[in-house]
Parts: sequence; structure tokens; C-alpha cells
Amino acid sequence: MIKQLSSSNNVKVPLGVKDAKGRAKSRAYLQQCLQEIAYLTSNVTLNPIANQSDTTDAKGEASHPSRPLFHIPGAESSTENKNNSNSNHQIQDLHTNNFNQQKDTHDYRYSYDVSQTHGGQSSTSAVKSAISLNPSVDNCAQKLPESVQECKPNLTPTLDRTIDSSTEKLATIPDVQLWNPRGTIMAHFDSVRSLAYDSFGHGLFTASDDCTIKYWHLLSTESSEGASDDPVVEQLTTMRGHEAPVTCLVCSRKLNVLFSGSQDTTIRQWILPNDTPTKHSSALDAMDQIILPGNSGIVWDLALFPMNAQEDSILASVSADGMIRLWSTDAKASPRLFLSWDYFGTQPSKEADAERQSLTCLPVPKSVTKCSADLKVCVVAFSNGIVKLFELASGREVRRFNPSLPTSQVRAVVGHPTLPLVAAAYEDKYIHLYDIHTGSCTLSLQAHDQGVACLDIDPSGLTLVSGSHDGKVRFWDLLKSSESGSTSATASTSNTAASNQEYTAVCFQELSPHQMKQNEGVLNVTYHPSMPFVATAGADGTVHMYG
Repeated sequence: MIKQLSSSNNVKVPLGVKDAKGRAKSRAYLQQCLQEIAYLTSNVTLNPIANQSDTTDAKGEASHPSRPLFHIPGAESSTENKNNSNSNHQIQDLHTNNFNQQKDTHDYRYSYDVSQTHGGQSSTSAVKSAISLNPSVDNCAQKLPESVQECKPNLTPTLDRTIDSSTEKLATIPDVQLWNPRGTIMAHFDSVRSLAYDSFGHGLFTASDDCTIKYWHLLSTESSEGASDDPVVEQLTTMRGHEAPVTCLVCSRKLNVLFSGSQDTTIRQWILPNDTPTKHSSALDAMDQIILPGNSGIVWDLALFPMNAQEDSILASVSADGMIRLWSTDAKASPRLFLSWDYFGTQPSKEADAERQSLTCLPVPKSVTKCSADLKVCVVAFSNGIVKLFELASGREVRRFNPSLPTSQVRAVVGHPTLPLVAAAYEDKYIHLYDIHTGSCTLSLQAHDQGVACLDIDPSGLTLVSGSHDGKVRFWDLLKSSESGSTSATASTSNTAASNQEYTAVCFQELSPHQMKQNEGVLNVTYHPSMPFVATAGADGTVHMYG
């Protein structure tokens, strides 16, 4: 190896290089590249901490080398051939003096600078000295003029392993965040029809056909991680008072009260503790109840509305007698009824009067909700499939929503938390999305194989959850039609309706938590207002928590 490096005439000339000056310039440049490679692949560079206590050479100089000077050879390359004979002897002497030390310590970190090691000798000689002292690049020195790529450090296997490892980790990350089971509540003797979270977000109310309301304490999420059947709730108390199945619940954060409606035609107000209590707390014994006067007929749904910049100051109820009623919920007095109307509102038009004469019986309101985009109106869904918008202050009909397809009875309606949209669940397996400003149907979605019984939109407004009588719960991504590459596979099959769709929904998860009972399955789905929880209630008497 030494003989091969000591004779500059033995170095193979690259193809196409014929003049001596250009040949010498190219050789010097490539050898400086080799000097840089020798430094980068040395032990002190790759593992600086492990080599901090390395011994010094015989002259007492530190073994840590300085980074080699790298420069483009210029005019000095023309003098390279004159110094070749002297540099060859220096290479041999330097290699002889240091060979024994390298053999004992196996330290191949010596890549000397041109001026420091050889006292101003040419760059070609200095590079050759570094090559002689670094066996790790010995083969590269022989092959460099033939192929520069062969001298590059072989980092491809390490890089490939890193890329493969990263790819495997990315493959395990789901495209969307899926809901996982967090517990099951089995404490009711009959179907559970309604759910509501308490004012502080740490409690859950469940209403059942067994005429009771149960109050549960939601445990911390840390204690529920692990097995899917770990409990996440603790029963606090059973609230009794209704004489028939409890059909609906709504909780006021401001007033810290719970309102419940029942098939016994009564609406009850429950005074809640100032904070979510613990089991066996004395505060549970002080939960008084008040019956709201003036109602008649089965209460199907309840909702709270703001009025005059006061949150939850109005309670709206819809009953089987065909009436929508508004109650004042002043904290200093008992709730009082101040306004009511039927299907046509308080100020019907001539067309409405003519329609009234043609009907044998008025449609029954089945669900009521608010829309955050316009808090001065309430949205009411009726048994004939029509959804209407009424003004809260007067009860006047503002707008009527007609679905793009013939529909059946509406089972539930919910307002979007951020957009002027209202979603309605129908018995004919469809979910329709309406724009409250234009009155148009922006989405017609066949969501289930059987009737859709309930639905809810998460607080961010990005996903919708629906429950059906087939016992299945489905989660949907709500997207603008322009944002989706293609329409949903379950979207309306009508070409005319589909062409007018402004939104599309894509199902990203399906659950089957409930068993069917008397042709009913999932009866309620509710997102938690602030925590990553969603609860489902069914005809099998169970409540399932997901997080």
C-alpha cells in the first residue's frame, strides 16, 4: 500500500484528462475530499464522548485532531509535481513512527492538517499521510480515481433501517381518532331514553322507562384506561317522582337545575347540589323537585334557550297534545308558562289557515332544539316530517324546511354548534341537514338500515353521531362537498338531490353496543360538552361510554 502511494506515476489517470496541470489539479481536489472523509469517519467524530480520555502521542500532544482544512486547489497545484519526491519520504517516515501506537490503541483518528503536520508541504503529501494513518479508508484511496462514489461512507443501510422503522410507526397510527369503550352502565330495569351531563361536567343523568332518573359520578379518565370493561361511573342516587316512563332530560348550567319530562304529562325541576357530590353525600338528600304547572300530554322533548342576554332563561317543551310551550326559568321564582302555540304558530298566514281546514288532525311536535347561529329562534320537528323555525319572542313561524326527498316522521333534531345548520333524524333511515338562513336541504344521507332514532353533533362541529333501531351507532365526518373528492357512498341516490348537496358525510366508525328490544335499539347518543366522551343509551337498559 505504501509503495503504491509513494509513486505518483502509478496513480491511474481519469479518462479524458491529458494535460499534466489539469491532472495534478484534479488529483489534489479528490485527495482533499478523501481527507474530509477520513475526518468524518474517525472515532472522535462519531463518538466524541467515549474518546475524551484518549491517550496522547509520544510527543505529549493531544490526540484530538483539528478538522482538516478543505480548499479548492488553485495555483499551488502547479507545484505539486516538484514536491512529490520529498513528500514520498515523509510519508514513509511518518507512517513508521506511528504504526506501533496505532496497533496497540486501534485509534484511527489521525487526519492531520497540511501546515501543522508537514511544515508547509504540498496538500497532496498531507492527504497521503492521512491515508496511511487511517486504514479505514485504505481501499478508498486505491479506488477513488476510478470511481468517486465508491469512496462515500456506506450510510445507506442505516438510513434504510431508519426509514423502515419510521414507516412501521406511521403505519400503526390511525387516520382518524376512533372511539374506544370506557365502560357500561347496567342499573336500569327498562329502556334508557335520555341522557344529560350535569352543570360541572363530572356527573351524568340517565332517564328510563322504569320511571326513575339516576345520577352518576364520572370518574377520571386515568382510572379507566386499560380494559374496556373498567368502570368509569359511580352511582350517586336514584331520583324518584315520575309516575310513568321518563322521556327527556335537560340540565341548566347557570341555574344548576335539571328538568325532566315524562309520559305522566308532567315536567319536573330538580334542584342540584352546588358541585358534583360524592357517594353518600348529604347534598344528595336536599335535591328538591318542583312540578311545572300548565302542561298536558306526554312530554316528548325539552330544550333551554337564552333571552335578553341571560343564559337558560327559557325552557321550551313539546307535547303529544300538539303544543309547543315556553316557560320562564327565573332563578328567583318557580318556572311559569308565558307562551304556547301549535303547528301553525301564533300568527298563521292565510295559506296556513287553509291548510288547517284541510287537516283532520294537527301534526305533533316530536323534538325541539336551538341553533347557535341564531339564538332568537327555536327549531321544532313534527310527526309529518316537517321541520319549522319559530320566533321565541312571539311564537311566529319564520321558516319551513322541506326535505329533498319524501320523508316520514322526525325522531330527533339537533342544531349545529358553529354553523347555521340543523340536522334531523327520520324514521325512513335518512338524516337531512338544513340551512336555517336559506331553508334549503344541504344534505340527504341514508345513514342506517333501519330508522334513525337519535343523533348529536360534537362541540367542534366536525363530526356527527347517529343511533338507529338496528342497534348500531355510526360516527360521520361532516365535509363541504368541495372538500371531499367524491360524494359519500351512503348519500342520497337521487341525482337531482345529490347535485344540490352542499355537504357530504363519510362514516369512519360503526359500533354495535345495544341489543334490540321491541323493535327499538339505540335511543340516545350524547357528546360531552367539554371532555372527550360520548354516551349511548338503548332499549336494552344499558348505557355505554366511549372515549
